[in-house]
Amino acid sequence: MRKSRTLAAVTERPFGRPWVGAALAAVPHVILLAWMALLVAQSSGTDRVYASLIGLMELYVVPFALVAALITRFVPAVRGWAWPIAGTTVAGALLVFCVAMIVAQEGTWA
Repeated sequence: MRKSRTLAAVTERPFGRPWVGAALAAVPHVILLAWMALLVAQSSGTDRVYASLIGLMELYVVPFALVAALITRFVPAVRGWAWPIAGTTVAGALLVFCVAMIVAQEGTWA
């Protein structure tokens, strides 16, 4: 027999799930990748190389996200988000960096 979930049990720790923190941490990286893709699609020839400069925005995203991970570590309601935020931030930064390097290569758009 399945145990019924009361309203108190559902609302007790709604933000304690780790995937929520990982999803929130992935949003800025996805936005930067979409912005980079939009600039590549709108440019022609070697002007597409300038889209890789969007990757430099990671220099702003990463420190703020790591500070957010540190803060969530000490907030009991969202403590489960700390490691997923840090891990997703590092993985997202590496992904954006790799895509920026591919976009920045001269041979890619020749």
